Amino acid sequence: MGSYEYAATHGVFFTEDEYEKSIIEYLHDELGYEYRYGPDISRTSERFDDAFLPGVIQDSLKSINSSLPGE
Repeated sequence: MGSYEYAATHGVFFTEDEYEKSIIEYLHDELGYEYRYGPDISRTSERFDDAFLPGVIQDSLKSINSSLPGE
């Protein structure tokens, strides 16, 4: 039983750090997402507040929403 399952069934409260780790664990273990530590990700700029990575977002949006018109 993962920490997210235990908490959900036992009414346990998390610290922010524990909550974040449980979400990462759930996304990885249950949904198959790959975890990548933020500072290790190549960026198109030195700005860490640039969450959408301008060099990646446009292609990603097109790929995810291929059935929608470009505009």
